[in-house]
Amino acid sequence: MTDPHAWNSAANGALYAQNILSGLVKADPEDKAALEVSGKRYIGQLNEIHGWAKNQFSTIPLAKRKVLTSHDAFGYFGRAYGVTFLAPQGLSSESEASAAQVAALIKQIKPITCTPGLWRTSSIRGW
Repeated sequence: MTDPHAWNSAANGALYAQNILSGLVKADPEDKAALEVSGKRYIGQLNEIHGWAKNQFSTIPLAKRKVLTSHDAFGYFGRAYGVTFLAPQGLSSESEASAAQVAALIKQIKPITCTPGLWRTSSIRGW
């Protein structure tokens, strides 16, 4: 399965926004000026966020940029900002981790020394 979470990189989000802007201008050429002002402002904000995030993550030693998460949805984020994500599930949150996947994850995280943090986000449909 290809990782469908490309927007987890703000730089990729800017590419999405540029493509959407181009499509909107093509569909509604009469509003081109207003669309471009708004779209370019948003793209600029995404590029600014990308630079800020890269700068913030660069202050954390690479060896400490590790996150344990429920499923592997952060590949683009990890590549963009140098963060390693460890996950028992694959790209789909619809599947459950197998015993072998959990065992492999335990093997990966045992040697890592880190400051643990735990939080849960809701995965209720419709939110």
